[in-house]
Amino acid sequence: MMRRLSPPLHKPDSHNWFVRLTPILAFAGIIVLGGFLTLFFLAPRLIHSLQLETRIKKQIEEQTGLRPSFESIKLTFTPFPAVEIHRLSFVNPKTNRVISQFQAEFVRIEPQLLAFVFKRLEFAQVLIEGAQCNYLWHAGNGVRSRVFSIRDLNLKLRNVGSGRPISFNLEGKWLSTKKNLAASGTIQTDFSNFDFRTLDLNSQFSVKQIPVSELVNWWGGELPIFVKQGTLEFHGSAFKKKSSVLEARGAANLENFSYEIPGRKASGSPARYQLEFGLEYDVATGALHLKDGKGLLPFGDPVVFEANLNTQTWDVKQILIHSDSVRLESLFQHLLPLQEALPVNMGFSGNAKFNFYAKGNPAHLFFSLSTDLTDAALSYSTLFSKPEHVPLSIQADLQLAGGRVWRGDLTTEFEGASLKGSVVAFDQVSHLGEVTVLTNKFRTNQWEQY
Repeated sequence: MMRRLSPPLHKPDSHNWFVRLTPILAFAGIIVLGGFLTLFFLAPRLIHSLQLETRIKKQIEEQTGLRPSFESIKLTFTPFPAVEIHRLSFVNPKTNRVISQFQAEFVRIEPQLLAFVFKRLEFAQVLIEGAQCNYLWHAGNGVRSRVFSIRDLNLKLRNVGSGRPISFNLEGKWLSTKKNLAASGTIQTDFSNFDFRTLDLNSQFSVKQIPVSELVNWWGGELPIFVKQGTLEFHGSAFKKKSSVLEARGAANLENFSYEIPGRKASGSPARYQLEFGLEYDVATGALHLKDGKGLLPFGDPVVFEANLNTQTWDVKQILIHSDSVRLESLFQHLLPLQEALPVNMGFSGNAKFNFYAKGNPAHLFFSLSTDLTDAALSYSTLFSKPEHVPLSIQADLQLAGGRVWRGDLTTEFEGASLKGSVVAFDQVSHLGEVTVLTNKFRTNQWEQY
């Protein structure tokens, strides 16, 4: 019995299907690409027709209270969608005048598109170039106001928004013709309800190559010295985390510094001065703690210092300054006012130890100063000479009342002899007062060697 065979099933040819779909896919791709290119080139005009300029101005004015003004504004899509503004400045609506605090040649804003739709001021990135920033500092109490002016400021901000950790990178010029100011880090705050006590901050900053003469001119006023040369550099870091306490560390270098006193022939020797410190400052209470202070000076071992005071009440808990070794001959070479205060025939050499302590308030300040001159050699003309390693110490405990009247005790110990004195109501304005001196008994033949 013969079986009838079924014809073989026909298997679809996938290649043929792809060939048939290729023209359709190509046509669809051309339509999509054409639509994208049309949107790309026409979007700026479309956006402008939707009053982009008016909307940006309105949002900035609502957030800052100032009316922005610019030469031109446009939308670009390369490399990311962004708004570019040329010649940005701000106008005070009340006076209708351009404010001098901030102006910029170019600003590029890359918005968070979803936030922009819901009228929230959030940006993926903000780039500012060629800006000028001026801040007027009012010190109060009759002190001359000063303007902090940063020129050619370039600033890059990322993740900009209220309550967001905003990263920043800044460079510019301060009291210099070259870019010498730099800062970077992160900052977080509430734009609508700014409070420094709730500000989060983590930053590093530096200022390089500031001519001291420019710094003196900027500070203004009359100074008892004339700066001949020197440059100042400073770098540090600041940290603040959801509290009212700001923490910072810093270091300053004063290079090749020298000066002279007008009308005097003496001139200070060029030298290097270094300063390091840490601080904690409570912006709510005004409590300031200056710690880990160290000064490297050209006339001795490091000077260490610490301070605890309140900047609101100016109550001083303590100020400490100490050095284990001060080279006296170098001290008078660099501190010219000491040369002017000492008698002409007075001679110093060797080392001295130095301690200073202060506490109190503006009504009553207490000072304690002690100097150990055991390792120093002293002489006064042919009348007196003290060699090294002979014990000699000077102690002064004084009070300043009302910033004007001095009272206190003075003590000098020299081998077995001591001299004590007291200052009774000495008025530093009228130069009227009383000073008494008392010595204990000592044998005069002990002083023949000196």
